[in-house]
Amino acid sequence: MDELSAMKFWEALMNSRNGYASQFATSNTPGITEIVEEDIAREFAKSLLHTENISLTDVISNSDDPPDCFGIVDGKKIGIELVELVDGKALAKAKKGFSPHKSSGQFHETQWSRDRFLKKLYALIDYKHDKYKAKNQVFDCLLIYTDEPWLNAHDVEIWLAETTVKSRASFKSVYLLMAYHPLQEHWPIFNIYGSLK
Repeated sequence: MDELSAMKFWEALMNSRNGYASQFATSNTPGITEIVEEDIAREFAKSLLHTENISLTDVISNSDDPPDCFGIVDGKKIGIELVELVDGKALAKAKKGFSPHKSSGQFHETQWSRDRFLKKLYALIDYKHDKYKAKNQVFDCLLIYTDEPWLNAHDVEIWLAETTVKSRASFKSVYLLMAYHPLQEHWPIFNIYGSLK
């Protein structure tokens, strides 16, 4: 698939989510998934430089994943595994035409509380850890990314400040990257544990 065809296909995938967390639509489509993951990892690099003064360069998708991407920090090649934090039930409904913007019931279901967020966060970390622990694989970074429409960075900052997340052996560091919104200098980023330095 050439680049123009891939971009058009990605646009169609984004539209298929009917506006629900659509920025990161991939549908596990070869060619598209790699474009999206590399784009996310590059935005992660920009935010990492701004917030932690860590220079992550030469970000590239890994055609033989895992991990999903590679980059360079202080001359060392690092592996970045990615996973999306998304409300699967709400996404499935959105694909069928339901909208949390129009349905009060669905709007209520898609709201995020501290407990709901942390439960989902832990589940993603454990899911990825269990997958790679069985293979004795260790990666430098697990990058969790989200475009959840009703999950905001201010709440996440408070919830994470009140929480200590236990490290998992499969990942030396875990970060959360939230989608860009206007008036922000960079995509919001949160260090869950560890560091890339």
